[in-house]
Amino acid sequence: MRYLAAVRVPARRELSDRFLTSHRWEDVRARLPFRLGRLVEGLALGSDLASVRRWLRIRATGPQEVVELRLRQLQGERFRLRAGTADVWALPDTYLPPDHLPPSQVDDERVRLIWDLGANIGSSMAHLAVRYPQARIMGVELDAENAALCGQNIAPWADRCELLNAAVWTRDGEVRYQRDGLDALSFRIQENADGGTAGDAVTPAWSLDTLLGRCGEGAVVDYVKMDVEGAEQQLLREHTGWAASVRAIKVEVHEPYTPEACIEDLRRLGFSAELDPGWRRRLGKPPVVGVREGA
Repeated sequence: MRYLAAVRVPARRELSDRFLTSHRWEDVRARLPFRLGRLVEGLALGSDLASVRRWLRIRATGPQEVVELRLRQLQGERFRLRAGTADVWALPDTYLPPDHLPPSQVDDERVRLIWDLGANIGSSMAHLAVRYPQARIMGVELDAENAALCGQNIAPWADRCELLNAAVWTRDGEVRYQRDGLDALSFRIQENADGGTAGDAVTPAWSLDTLLGRCGEGAVVDYVKMDVEGAEQQLLREHTGWAASVRAIKVEVHEPYTPEACIEDLRRLGFSAELDPGWRRRLGKPPVVGVREGA
């Protein structure tokens, strides 16, 4: 009986993981009582009982208080988030399902360099480090408070992870962005009619050509996750020399930019582009994926 239990538990866990990372989970989640849904999320995310309990109590925790969880997706490593903020949504949004991962066409064994553009508090960057132990991960996050927390969350993989507190933009320098009153998951650069930027916070700006140069001569970026809250249109249309060194890219599209326009832009840059065929959510718009031949 013990042997049967040992072989059955992994099978059941695999089935539950498939369910929780599929579009069906969203349908079921919408019908569950709130606390029951949170419990299922906690069991899917937490690697120990203490973490599940903290997840269930997180909404009653003081605003901005840092809560520490051990996550299954990170092989039990600690992950920190701020209670009473959009961080609480970052974990289920990232892992249930994990839409930040490279498209299926990418040969995982060949992945050596990943860019996480819009790293936020590090949930996707840490997961990419776990999933691709042979890869170097470069993350960019424009907000200083998010970047500070991200740095703590990727510390276990510091030998392979590099984080820049900056914005990715079409040129080097500085940009302003709107911070007050906005969801911390969606701070965005606001461009003026004259091409300048506006907002109440300032951050350094890096062009993607400069970022590529930082990776070393002849560098090839195997995968780019681009979630830059509206800057993607400019990045894919201006100063795009960097794109020739990218094997695969996944772009989260924000209005007024459209997925159709994004597909056209990626094709113009030499990618085979389409809506993400692996998108497994019922709500929201699927990202656009671009893959070069032989990726």
